[in-house]
Amino acid sequence: MYPELNLYYYRDSNKREIDLLIVQNGIVYPLEIKKSGSPSARILKNFNVLSPLEKANMKIGEGGIICIEDKIIPINDKNNFILIQCI
Repeated sequence: MYPELNLYYYRDSNKREIDLLIVQNGIVYPLEIKKSGSPSARILKNFNVLSPLEKANMKIGEGGIICIEDKIIPINDKNNFILIQCI
């Protein structure tokens, strides 16, 4: 049996967006989806909007940017460029 996944999209009044939030077992996994190879890691700045969740006892898990890249590339300690083929 597959675990229940809660999938969300985030956009606020300041037009900050996160394409996909997967919530499972109290952990939020943020993902951006881009139709390019090697998109800018600056996209991850919107992940900062999730920091208040940690005060509400939710954990921010690993995330990244799903894109057309030829290998998985670490961006920082919690995020990667993720090959679309891995999904």
